[in-house]
Amino acid sequence: TNDYLQVCGFYYANMSNQAAKQTLKHCKIGTYLLRDSSHSGFLYSLSTKTSRGTTSVRISYSSGFFRLDCEDAIQSVMPRFESVLGLIQYYMEKTQNMRKCVWLESSGRKDTPVVLQQPKRNAVSCLKHLTRRAIIKAIAEPSRLKDLPVTAQNLQYLQDYPFYV
Repeated sequence: TNDYLQVCGFYYANMSNQAAKQTLKHCKIGTYLLRDSSHSGFLYSLSTKTSRGTTSVRISYSSGFFRLDCEDAIQSVMPRFESVLGLIQYYMEKTQNMRKCVWLESSGRKDTPVVLQQPKRNAVSCLKHLTRRAIIKAIAEPSRLKDLPVTAQNLQYLQDYPFYV
């Protein structure tokens, strides 16, 4: 997972919640970034610009899987992922498919829609990586990569980062 984070371009390792709010302050709704969590019980936090400003949600890691932090009552039904980028891509797809998800805010509000549209990149990706992301997005199912007419070396490169985010 750490290799994925170094490549993705929207992971801000030691960023605080306050710095995330400043970074996303003038961004469009749906812009997000991934950062280390300031809470010792969590590895990461996902900060995103919402209609009410910037909010952050902790990402839980347990038994080899990542999921969004949530109320205890719904933990068992929350989707779990082998990678944090798989989690982010899943919620991006839900946003694109207009599926309704809401953030549970620290104030107790449960009516702010989850909208993940574009990452706030901290670096420009190389053309090779941009192409890989475009291919992954176009093919939709990573298991179909092996059907592409590419060299073994290029296939391995595509498989090394199986996300379009």
